[in-house]
Amino acid sequence: MPTPPFIDAFRALPTSTARADAIAALAHELSPSEWRQLHALVDAKSFHFDIVGTLPPELVFHIFSHLPIETPFRLQAVSRRWYRLLRSTDLLKPALRTWYDNTVPLENATYEDCLRRTHAVHRFRTGRPIEVAAWEPALESPKRIALSEDFFIHVPYPHRQVRLTNLRTGEDWRMATEGRELIDRVYASSELIAFWSQAQTCYIFDYSAKQRAKLRLPPSMNKLRAVQERTFICGGVLNQHIELYLWDLDSHQGRTLRLDQPPFDSAITSPQCLDMQLLPNPRSRTFTLFSTDTCEARWCGHQVDSMSIDYYVITFDGQLVQQNRFVIPLTAEVTEFAGASITSIHPIDRKGSYRISVFCRYNHNGCTHMFNFDENLQTFSLPEQETRSAEDVRTAWWKDSFYQIHVRETVQTKSMSFHLDHIGISGQDSKRRPCFQDSALLDDMDGGTDMALVLNDRFAVVQAFKRLYVFSFAVQAKTADVGSGLEKERKGGHGLWRVTKDTS
Repeated sequence: MPTPPFIDAFRALPTSTARADAIAALAHELSPSEWRQLHALVDAKSFHFDIVGTLPPELVFHIFSHLPIETPFRLQAVSRRWYRLLRSTDLLKPALRTWYDNTVPLENATYEDCLRRTHAVHRFRTGRPIEVAAWEPALESPKRIALSEDFFIHVPYPHRQVRLTNLRTGEDWRMATEGRELIDRVYASSELIAFWSQAQTCYIFDYSAKQRAKLRLPPSMNKLRAVQERTFICGGVLNQHIELYLWDLDSHQGRTLRLDQPPFDSAITSPQCLDMQLLPNPRSRTFTLFSTDTCEARWCGHQVDSMSIDYYVITFDGQLVQQNRFVIPLTAEVTEFAGASITSIHPIDRKGSYRISVFCRYNHNGCTHMFNFDENLQTFSLPEQETRSAEDVRTAWWKDSFYQIHVRETVQTKSMSFHLDHIGISGQDSKRRPCFQDSALLDDMDGGTDMALVLNDRFAVVQAFKRLYVFSFAVQAKTADVGSGLEKERKGGHGLWRVTKDTS
């Protein structure tokens, strides 16, 4: 079909201005029905317009503050305008400050600094560690390991000294009790490390491995133990009241606190059926006291009719500020309650949020439930990922990223393998991504079947098969050259697995 002459004439126009003039002249000749036809043709077309590129930088920064931290780096290839805008440190720093909860100095950070830190966050949120180191043998229990920022604290066999390791620099210290007694349990905050000997003496050290205090308290005062920032608290139930001992690093002094006012006077009428935990908050000079009814002492005959956590906000002077109750949501129909116990409290960010694990006994069975607790709002909430299991030490999360270890036994080879998986991000569809696996013969394990997982956004530590596996996401950590595959290298007393395939 030949092209109409007016189309040939339009194509022959020499400039875009001439073509625009021709379109304007043609528009004057269109009838209403022809305008409707033209409107339908235009509506069927899609026209792309760079809204972001035309906005003031301040509005662009505000838009990207609501997007994932790695988004500005991924979208720099859209256009030159986007490339220039999205490389601004004024855009990148707020997202990093939010992720690190304003604990990392970024005033003088360059674009390259922001890129390295964002790359580390991306690795953590997608389950892509830089390297994996394994120490062996390691016969710790979950109560003898802790992770605080770059520092890993554990009590190696035969449990007579505490080992403090800076995972970023490799520096290493040892701490021990007088007479090298057996060490029962270790607690750590960002400022202090506290551990107990079996003789019920508490030792407090700082992160330069300098002893700050040695506390000899009655055994009944060691039932409740907690350390937060520069404050240490311990205590127990004595003669129908709660007695606590508070020690502060700044003053190097301690003092006793007695709680015998309502509701504590009635709550401790059956102390054998009561489980308590402490969570100090030195910034507000308060602490939260958690209490659950438990029938662990079955001989007492005590029965509970609900599964809940009572928790109280109390000042360091002993004044009750707030009283709350959280009813534990159970996933099964309950025919018989037997009580609950809080087994662990771990931070999940740097601004006062925690993972609280609760072992619940009902229907002649037991199961661990895990919850988020916001110290500032004093509220419990349910994590999005499924965390209910028989083992509270096998699931952990930091901010919005969840990790889990699980075990598989192979009868034919008489071996057992463990797998560390990244199991998703809050607000997104749950997607399991394998991170690492290792195996051991059952005959070689010799009872080393205890497993535990502790993590933050820089490192994750897995205890399994009489080994400690340290997974590094930190940008400043020493990493392997990028190649392909997974290599294992013997180095002194431990093995080093290096993730040499760049999966980012």
